[in-house]
Amino acid sequence: MQDYQTWRDLLSDLIKNPRQRKKIARAVEIDTETLVAWAQHTGTPSHQQLHMLLQAVPQRQMLLRTLIEEEFDAFADDRIDELPHIASIALSARVLELYASAPDESRFWSICTAVLAEAVKQLDPDGLGISLSIVQCMPSEDKTVSCLREYIALGTSPWLNQIEIRTRFLGAESLAGQAVSSGQQQIIEEINPGQRLMSNTPEHVVSAAAFPIMHSKRIAGCFLLASTQAGYFSAQARQELMQNYNAMLPLAFPPRDFYNLEQIALRVMPTFEVQQPYLSTFQQRIMATLKTAFTANRAISYPEAQQHVYGQIAKELLQLHS
Repeated sequence: MQDYQTWRDLLSDLIKNPRQRKKIARAVEIDTETLVAWAQHTGTPSHQQLHMLLQAVPQRQMLLRTLIEEEFDAFADDRIDELPHIASIALSARVLELYASAPDESRFWSICTAVLAEAVKQLDPDGLGISLSIVQCMPSEDKTVSCLREYIALGTSPWLNQIEIRTRFLGAESLAGQAVSSGQQQIIEEINPGQRLMSNTPEHVVSAAAFPIMHSKRIAGCFLLASTQAGYFSAQARQELMQNYNAMLPLAFPPRDFYNLEQIALRVMPTFEVQQPYLSTFQQRIMATLKTAFTANRAISYPEAQQHVYGQIAKELLQLHS
């Protein structure tokens, strides 16, 4: 695939064919000479014309938009301002409906997946690469929160583009940990290799953001976002949109899952690579827990067995790092 240095280089390639040149010029409502002038760096389109140009080449729209934003900084802000600050009017209504009608055992899943699905569409309309996940507080036996668990996730390539259960433990070293410990949003515009290692940041992440999920000064976890693009979460309009989605998430959590900030005492968790062998035994440990409960003639549900095993693994990982 050809490597284009500027949007004008790409445009020059797109209009080599005279018939295609006329078609694009007609769609942008200009003559072909003007189109050639743009490609040859002797003319500059207006922002409206740039938007029309994008619509005229849907097959190369994402790359063209990225290259245009490298020359015209304000163009990226124009696009952000177009984000519907609540296509979430419909989503808000849907979330409230789920809060009122969903059974207790499925309310968390229903609300979180609805919010993530809409947020991915609005925050990454061009599929540049975004990952969104819900992170929960993990209480210890003494009711303090010593670590967090990343649970439900959704994204666009290079991440999985369907809802997934993403079990990973995070602690004081992570951006999520900083957001939960402080009760304040955290944003990293560009992650350097040293930060990636120290903050337990996955591969492909270039910028990241974390918004604490709070109700009445109590905290249940955070809304964690990652992008393949530097500075992706810095624009004010995009931050407002993220805050709107985050504001809906407290409705997913039951009151017992919120903790006072004084109860947050996060510790450092091992890397994801170290965690993996422990997590790979998750299902076997659940079955063993259910079997033990059955043998002891003790009633325990599958979700309760899950929570018990999560707690076991978290405790072992914390001890391991100590």
